[in-house]
Amino acid sequence: IVAKYLNTRISVYQFLRTPNNETASKVIDNLEKNRQDLAALKSNIKREENLKRCDAVNSLMGQYLDSFKALSPKIISNSIPKEEQDKELKKMVDIGANIQKHLDDLKESAEKGGKEIMASMEHILAISFLISFLVAFAVNMLITRNLLHSIQILKEGIVSFVQTKDLRQRIAYDNKDEIREMVNEFNMLLENLEHTIKDAKHTSGENASVSHELSSTSIQIGRNAEDSSRIVEDAIKEINAIKGFIEDTAAPESFIKDIPPGVLLIKQ
Repeated sequence: IVAKYLNTRISVYQFLRTPNNETASKVIDNLEKNRQDLAALKSNIKREENLKRCDAVNSLMGQYLDSFKALSPKIISNSIPKEEQDKELKKMVDIGANIQKHLDDLKESAEKGGKEIMASMEHILAISFLISFLVAFAVNMLITRNLLHSIQILKEGIVSFVQTKDLRQRIAYDNKDEIREMVNEFNMLLENLEHTIKDAKHTSGENASVSHELSSTSIQIGRNAEDSSRIVEDAIKEINAIKGFIEDTAAPESFIKDIPPGVLLIKQ
């Protein structure tokens, strides 16, 4: 609005150089537009001091417009004395200077308010960044703490197994995170080892039982073989004894022929 008001003042100087209805209408149009722009600006202002400045500028612009509307026809018609014209123009210059001063104050206040808003936004952004950093740090610490606690549980379970060699133990873990998968895998490993060793012991026991039975059967077979061999040897001995007895008791045919009739042969 400051730049637009400057254009209005330039149009006033143009009117004074070339006073006619066209240049006068341009000044009036510019002043009315300035007042409309001022009303639009006032609707966006919150500070009380700036609202008062807007009211003061609007009032001064109204006075300036009324003075110009009263003076411009006289200047165009050249019906006003020089001294009176200079007096009225001096009054308008003073009003214009006050308008310019209030507009400059309004501009300065707006710039100051903008800087304050920017500083406040920077302050809010700094606080927001600090809060975000603290929240992120706290979350990171919480996650790290929980992760370290979970790893500690897994470590203690593994160390306990290494020390006790107890395949029946299991790691109790309730958290739903990446460590739980590792714990489940470790528990499954212990369970599989436990079943494998049980199966191996069972198989080993069966093999030992079969081996014992085979050993007992082999010993019994050996004993039976020895008894059979002894029986066979005894049988052979008896057969040989019978054979020798038969041979000893049987005389040769030539010997029998030489025995006189009536002689009884008695074996001693």
